[in-house]
Amino acid sequence: MKNILIGLLSFFSFGVSAGIPTLSNVTQAELDNISKEFAANFVHTVVAPAKSLGHTWGFEIGVFGGITQTPDLEAVVKRVSSSTIVNKVYHGGALGMLTIPWGITMEATYFPKKSIAGITADSWSVGAKWTVTEYYPLSPWIDLAIRAHTSNAGLSYSQSSTTATTVVSGTINVDTTVWGANIVASSDILFFEPYLGLGFLKGKTDVKFNATGSGTIFATNVTLSGGNSVTSKQTSTHLFAGLQLDLFLFHIAGEWASAFGTNSYTGKVSFYF
Repeated sequence: MKNILIGLLSFFSFGVSAGIPTLSNVTQAELDNISKEFAANFVHTVVAPAKSLGHTWGFEIGVFGGITQTPDLEAVVKRVSSSTIVNKVYHGGALGMLTIPWGITMEATYFPKKSIAGITADSWSVGAKWTVTEYYPLSPWIDLAIRAHTSNAGLSYSQSSTTATTVVSGTINVDTTVWGANIVASSDILFFEPYLGLGFLKGKTDVKFNATGSGTIFATNVTLSGGNSVTSKQTSTHLFAGLQLDLFLFHIAGEWASAFGTNSYTGKVSFYF
């Protein structure tokens, strides 16, 4: 487990495929679109169906990782550097779940602060799931749960000035917070648990540029919230579906999600009892 986590820490720090993204002359519309993609990437998930981990107590620990498509971020970055590829960003880390009596499952994920290839990133999320059908059965084949959750992620990196564009030197800091709630339905079929969920999300992304001299990465139509800082707030529906494979003491699962106008894909490997 430790070796798997170390591998994820190295791979999912931020996920720039080729080079550090350089931003310049970012408009309000572009900022809102980029903020949506970051919010979608860091929505809380433990890649799990509606069923709890036991009628009274249960525990699960593992690792997860995935990607989120970011076409709007790439469009802004390619305006400055056509060779930089950022059509997706990554997420991942460690996850844990604890089921207590009354069908309540506490959930958490964590990615410690780590710097790789010039980019520093960290993230965490927490959630609480109540499996309604533990006490109010609907069908022997269907489990139903409701969940509330929140998450936070931060990243920072430096971009260098260049004489070919209006880019200036400085440090970009991005802080994303997402809140939400959803309802999940799943079915336990032999070793498989397919599930489907629908929810609502609110996201807030703060982008701050600390220039080494005078200059900004934002266009003139962007209203600064203080210094070289901008806040973008978004709301979205949250649709997701997944499949969990129940093996002896292990779970393997995959999930697709649609939020804030983009798609994410996440997988996990975990140990449970």
